[in-house]
Amino acid sequence: MLKALTLLAAGEMGGAVKRRINAAVFYAAAGVFGLIALVFGLKALHVWLTGIYASDIIASLIVAGGLLAVALVLAFVGTMQKNRTAPSSLGSVAAVAAPIMATAAAKRMNLGVVALIGAIVGGAVLGRRIAK
Repeated sequence: MLKALTLLAAGEMGGAVKRRINAAVFYAAAGVFGLIALVFGLKALHVWLTGIYASDIIASLIVAGGLLAVALVLAFVGTMQKNRTAPSSLGSVAAVAAPIMATAAAKRMNLGVVALIGAIVGGAVLGRRIAK
C-alpha cells in the first residue's frame, strides 16, 4: 500500500511540475510580448509629445517622469506586500493528514507504517513552521 501511495504521489507531482513549467513558459512569452508592446507604446507617446512640445528633450523628460512615478508606486506596493503575514498552512496539512491517519487506524495497519506517515506529516508541519 505504501508503494502504491508513493507511486501515485510521484505521478501526480510529475504532472503538476509539467503543468507548472508549461504555464511558466506561456507567462514568460506573454511578458516578453507585453514588454515589447510597452516599448512601442512609450515610443509612440514620445513622438506624440515631441509634436506637441516641439522639443525632444521635454518629451523625453515627461516620459521619464511618468515611468519614475509608476516605479515609485510599484515599489510602495511591493513594500506593503512584503510586510503582510502569510496565512497558516497548519489547517491544510491537518486536512490532508486526517483521512490518511483515519484510514490507517481503521485498517489496523502496521504500527511502523502509521508512525512513518505521522513522521512525514509532522516533518511537513515543522518544516513550514521553520520556514516562516
